Amino acid sequence: MLSMTERVTHGWQDGVTLDIHEQMMRLTLLIVAKTLFDVDVEANAGEIGQVVTTLITSFFSTLGPLAELRLRLPLPASKRLLAARAQLESTIQTMIAERPRRERPRRPAFHVDFGAG
Repeated sequence: MLSMTERVTHGWQDGVTLDIHEQMMRLTLLIVAKTLFDVDVEANAGEIGQVVTTLITSFFSTLGPLAELRLRLPLPASKRLLAARAQLESTIQTMIAERPRRERPRRPAFHVDFGAG
């Protein structure tokens, strides 16, 4: 995590105004992807961040009794939400599919043993 923090903060300079929300979202995304999937998403972090932002800002439109109907209507907001969801699902599936191809085995980030013990 320290190396990811250093990568994100490397270009920061005194006196320069930063969008700290964007920078912290980027750092969080890098840490989550590395921890859960053992992948480096630095190259795609901006794109993934935009997709996640779309999903977060659209969250409340997925709630309520008419949410499913609203998502089926050809509204611009519904199209954006469904496209963002599909894109994130595709990205995650790619991360999962690429994981077994790696040479070195990696211990999972967490492990729960439900066996008799």
